[in-house]
Amino acid sequence: MKNKQTKWGIFRWPFLLSVTSLTGLISGLTGTGVLDVVSWVTLGGLIIVITLSAFLFST
Repeated sequence: MKNKQTKWGIFRWPFLLSVTSLTGLISGLTGTGVLDVVSWVTLGGLIIVITLSAFLFST
C-alpha cells in the first residue's frame, strides 16, 4: 500500500516556518513599538515551539 502525500502535505511546515520567520524579520527591521513585539513573538515564539515539539514528539 502506497502512502501518497500531496505537495501541500510535504511543504506545509517549511512554508509556514518561512512565512513566520519572514514576518518577524521584516517587522523587526522596519518598525518600532508594536512591530518589535511582533518580531519577538514570531521569532522567539517560533524557536520555543520548534524546540518543545522536537523534545515532545521525538521517539
